[in-house]
Amino acid sequence: MTLLNIQMLGLCRFSYPSEVGAFRHNAQTMDELRAELYGPSRIATRFFFFEQIVLPALKVQTDPNFTMVLLAGDRMPDEYKERLTALCSSVPQIEIVFAEEGRVHREICREVMVRHRDPSADIVAEFRIDDDDAVAIDFIEMGRSVVEASYGLADQHGMLCVDFAHGILLGFDRHGIRAQNVKERMWTPAQIFCRRPDDKRSILDMNHMKAWAHMPTVSLASRLMFVRGAHFGNDSDLLKRPRFAKDWGPLSGQIADRLASRFGLDVDVLTNGWKALGHRSA
Repeated sequence: MTLLNIQMLGLCRFSYPSEVGAFRHNAQTMDELRAELYGPSRIATRFFFFEQIVLPALKVQTDPNFTMVLLAGDRMPDEYKERLTALCSSVPQIEIVFAEEGRVHREICREVMVRHRDPSADIVAEFRIDDDDAVAIDFIEMGRSVVEASYGLADQHGMLCVDFAHGILLGFDRHGIRAQNVKERMWTPAQIFCRRPDDKRSILDMNHMKAWAHMPTVSLASRLMFVRGAHFGNDSDLLKRPRFAKDWGPLSGQIADRLASRFGLDVDVLTNGWKALGHRSA
């Protein structure tokens, strides 16, 4: 039982159209960006990732005391708004924000996160996951425990990073789904930034890979804590990185067991769902 009032506050961005040029895409105008982000094939893929990867573990967190801000665009088509709202109804900790589109990405993310802070908290532990990532079923419990144990550092410096560095990389392409165990420093899934509630900065105001140079960092790699998606639709190009090329394996055996036990993921549902989407690129 924690003695501190630690607010666990997460951010997930779901196809939010921020200012043109914020991410890798071909759009030159906001109308082109909306057409790209809300295109039927792309949005079907994002819903698949969100429903089958993000949500399962959030539903069964061993510590249910958290808030997840889901950022989406106010001009998202109504049918997608309704579907997103229906999916999130199974996780009462999710608060959907349909924000004005075209905002500077870092600014709108900071605004919605600061707005959802508890001013009475001793410390706010912010985390973010993309809409194709997952955290382990005990992420909130473990995160709160580590933050409390490290509170002296956070209190002294005003900031703290907790880096859960052990996860599973899921690769999606035209051949199906592959997986591998990874231990990677300072990746965003299962990374926590701690600040005082009155701090005007938020989680996107610092490069996640360089946080260790600016604040005390506690890195833990013994426990499996995240799933990260790798596919042709994200900016990171993990599928193309040579250092991951030789370690891909099928969704079976120990990997399948860990995806189920640590993240609540159903390998058969994942495999069949991805096949049904019918992707032929990448």
